[in-house]
Amino acid sequence: AVRDSWLGSQDLAACCGQADVPVRHYKRRDEIYEALGIHELLGMECPEVLKVVRKYYEADDLCDKAMLDKPPPVRRIVAVHGVNVKTDTMYALRVNTLRVKPMELHSRFVLDDQAELVESVPGLCMSGGMVYEQSGGSKYSGDGVVPFDSMEYCRAWAGHVDLQVKYLDDVDHRGLLKDPGFHDLL
Repeated sequence: AVRDSWLGSQDLAACCGQADVPVRHYKRRDEIYEALGIHELLGMECPEVLKVVRKYYEADDLCDKAMLDKPPPVRRIVAVHGVNVKTDTMYALRVNTLRVKPMELHSRFVLDDQAELVESVPGLCMSGGMVYEQSGGSKYSGDGVVPFDSMEYCRAWAGHVDLQVKYLDDVDHRGLLKDPGFHDLL
């Protein structure tokens, strides 16, 4: 999410499907944050990178986006997820007002450490401009790197493959392969 006030008359909600943005400024409670997708953010921060993504990935015939929902060509999948580790899922950004030297590279945006959650939600917390999912909510949280909802994408293939999804509580992304519980599941 980014603060809307500096974006002028742009209506970013129309271009990226405005979702409920769960953050606000801690002092100026009516300060509006807009939800942005990666394309919109890249377009404002670094249009050259967006051009590369479009030219070398999205326009590539071998990059078949229609295949995203198709299951992999296997009969059985056992997906093992480390869960309930604090995982960043969203960022509140503001314009970087730092005066820069011409030859130094600086980001146009920085984390907005003055943003806070609009309301307390079990399983979510915010610190330093970052929204995290964590244990204590109505569902598992991620593995410290991958958010839970992203790990669960494999469930889209359930009708096409023999799918089993297993969870290892309090196991982080890096530690998954060396966790004894992982080897027991295999």
